[in-house]
Amino acid sequence: MSNYSDKLKDPRWQKKRLEIMQRDNFQCISCGDRESTLNIHHAVPYRKDTEPWEYENDELTTLCDDCHSQISEIIKNCITIIMGRCWGADSAGETLKIIEEIDGMNPYQLNATWKIIEAAKRM
Repeated sequence: MSNYSDKLKDPRWQKKRLEIMQRDNFQCISCGDRESTLNIHHAVPYRKDTEPWEYENDELTTLCDDCHSQISEIIKNCITIIMGRCWGADSAGETLKIIEEIDGMNPYQLNATWKIIEAAKRM
């Protein structure tokens, strides 16, 4: 079994990556950047036993390095906050739904959501 970085070198991933970038006109779908390094972001939670190239095209999106870092950091912080408030099995399904919704947002939507969460924490 190869590690994730090896999987990203696989020709099947390279083909999928090119398809997504072509679809998105070789620009970040969040800020429109065409000059920075572009990444393919999985806008859905990773699924066990699913290879990177097995995701549907609408589950992948093109982001520049800055937006990809930003969305990853916001998601990580939101998950920390949500999971910190998740004490029982009953709330686990609802928590997963929230995380999936957050991960599908673009960085501008995430930033607005993050501001709402931060304001709620201060109440």
